[in-house]
Amino acid sequence: MTPPRRMTLLIALLTIAALVATSCDPADDKGGDSTAPGSEGSATTPDIEQVAWKVKTRLAPGHKKLTNKQKGRVKKGAAPIENVLAEVYDALFLAPEDRTEVVKARFLPPTAKALLRTDAGVTKGSSEVKMLRRSADIAIEVATKRLAVARVAIKAKGMNGDKTFTVTHKARWWFEKVKGRWKVIAFRIDQGPRR
Repeated sequence: MTPPRRMTLLIALLTIAALVATSCDPADDKGGDSTAPGSEGSATTPDIEQVAWKVKTRLAPGHKKLTNKQKGRVKKGAAPIENVLAEVYDALFLAPEDRTEVVKARFLPPTAKALLRTDAGVTKGSSEVKMLRRSADIAIEVATKRLAVARVAIKAKGMNGDKTFTVTHKARWWFEKVKGRWKVIAFRIDQGPRR
């Protein structure tokens, strides 16, 4: 990638991040709502019903008011990102044994290495994990529709040995469409201690 192209991508990402930080109010109805796919459980928690994803999608920077047709296009365009988020969060919280494989498949290599060095999600050996909140606010960049940012909030509880824990997790994920697939290119995670 040439330096000017990298600068353009960096500027676009920063613009999207600023817009999401200042204008993506989950109560705002300028995008489309949907429920992302996600497991009702996993190999480690097969009988625990999980809360559904609440997803808001929008264009950024974009129109102040979207028509129903535009909302449909935004929702359709965001569906693959919703799938990535659902897969990543299932691996982080419900099936930590799949974490490495999923992260390597869904992230660019340097970003995957960085995430795998964090303690995001739950630790291996956690059991009876129940997702109490799963929400995402996804903004897709208008000009190229190749860049997106997602703001995610998670709350979960579970067991680690004989101790119960609750964890809150907030994250921002930056995406780029690479060879037709959405990949995570950067992230910022703020996860509270497991109490």
